[in-house]
Amino acid sequence: MINVLTKTLNEYGGWISLISLLFSIFLALMTGNIKKNIKLILEHKDLDKHRGNIQKSLAKDIQSICQNIHDDKLFDIYIISEIEEIIGLLEQHKKILPLRIRIELSCIQHELKKKTADINQELLCKKLSHIKGALKHGSIYIG
Repeated sequence: MINVLTKTLNEYGGWISLISLLFSIFLALMTGNIKKNIKLILEHKDLDKHRGNIQKSLAKDIQSICQNIHDDKLFDIYIISEIEEIIGLLEQHKKILPLRIRIELSCIQHELKKKTADINQELLCKKLSHIKGALKHGSIYIG
């Protein structure tokens, strides 16, 4: 009786230990995947913060350009180069920008092709302000 019981326990014990080993390996692999997923999520949050900072920075740059043009009556090649730099940054993400913003960008680019004296500064500020508002309120997602 004891021999039968011992033999039965040894057989089931072997199977149980094998299943336990496989389950441990499975858990180790899953834990590794969980760690990778957590790292990716944390990196994504950092990237979102970085994108938000870029958008705020662009909005501030646009605001300062508009103030220089409107309040200080400054409009020269340096202001134009700053505007073209901002447009270049936004052009990188042109495919995901809303249609209205793409139209604004093309209007600004068309206006900047003119001679410096012929550029309509008021129209330029209006278009830039619209883009600035979209950047501040998050309707543009630079990504």
